Amino acid sequence: QYEDANIELPANFLPSHPFDNGELTIRDEKLAGHPRQAEEIKAHARDYYAMISHVDQSVGKLIKALQEKGMYENSIIVFTGDNGLALGQHGLMGKQNLYEHSIKVPLIITGPGLPKDQRKRNMNYLFDLFPTLCDLLDIPTPKSVQGQSFSEAFLNDSFPGRDYMIYQYKDVQKAVREKDLKLIRYRVNGRDTLQLFDLAKDPFELNNMAYSQEFHSAVQALTARWEDK
Repeated sequence: QYEDANIELPANFLPSHPFDNGELTIRDEKLAGHPRQAEEIKAHARDYYAMISHVDQSVGKLIKALQEKGMYENSIIVFTGDNGLALGQHGLMGKQNLYEHSIKVPLIITGPGLPKDQRKRNMNYLFDLFPTLCDLLDIPTPKSVQGQSFSEAFLNDSFPGRDYMIYQYKDVQKAVREKDLKLIRYRVNGRDTLQLFDLAKDPFELNNMAYSQEFHSAVQALTARWEDK
């Protein structure tokens, strides 16, 4: 289906990652040669798109089965998944990093009483689904659940969601996002490297502002977020 498709490289494609992130030779990073070659990356993208189409068809079969059994109109359907592959973005292939392309996951929810064709920007973790579904089903959330419900987001456009998000990959990468600012710290071989991105202006995370004097206070404020944990 995609064999002859005109595949474009992502805007943040790089032949190699600009520095050692602590996991440049692990598992997924061995899926393609170094430095990354455009045609090889495009071939991987074709395979990836084909798998997405396969998942789409499979979801269609599930929905059709619910409709045939008369259960579709009374079902809450949640579509989500694991982290995706980088496929050449920032010179990486896998998901062992804290860039947006590798930490964000799909999250689509539909069901009776839920608004249609809306996209929400409030931040949440996947484990927030548990209390959210409890709210939607009008059942008590167990006290042992640590997530925070975002069911209000379906009815309130100003629902803030989580104030900030913290991410970590092993002991080599750590990140915090508050609103549109995201700070990543790499600690590799005793050396720290920082990246600061404004995701609203720079969604492909290409402009590192961490070492700009203008954003010194922002770096300090974001660093304090994860030091509190």
